[in-house]
Amino acid sequence: MSAHASGMSHSATGIRSTNQGENLQLIDCPRCCIPVVKLRSKRAETFNWVFYKCPNNFQNDDTCSYFWWHADYVKFLRVKQQKQNYVGGEQQYVDWTEVSTRQEWRQDFKKLSLEIFEVKQQIVELKQQFFLGKNIILLALVVGVLIGILVCVILK
Repeated sequence: MSAHASGMSHSATGIRSTNQGENLQLIDCPRCCIPVVKLRSKRAETFNWVFYKCPNNFQNDDTCSYFWWHADYVKFLRVKQQKQNYVGGEQQYVDWTEVSTRQEWRQDFKKLSLEIFEVKQQIVELKQQFFLGKNIILLALVVGVLIGILVCVILK
């Protein structure tokens, strides 16, 4: 299985780790830059298996595709750590201003995500109102035509 896969509709073919209760670092999603979440499967074939996913990953939707079964997430973290050790081996300190800035960005991103969701909801409501308005106008036209026909028939 690849490091990430789309949706939560995966079968039980994922490799389960023997220590799924361990607390692993919840990284930021590589695509969305928000923390991934740790969940347990409710599906019968994978019941209680631990998996990690981006909060923007929704089943049967073309959203973020980042999703890992526990063992795959452990492998992903190991590879990520090895890359960091290889590339940044000389950096031994933590730049707290960078961490703080990242947290501020994360908060700003969450706020923007919420605002985007609210705007999407407003668009849906406007579409519904537009459709309703269109139907009322059409109904008024039909009634007007029928009244015109009745007047013509009566006047003949």
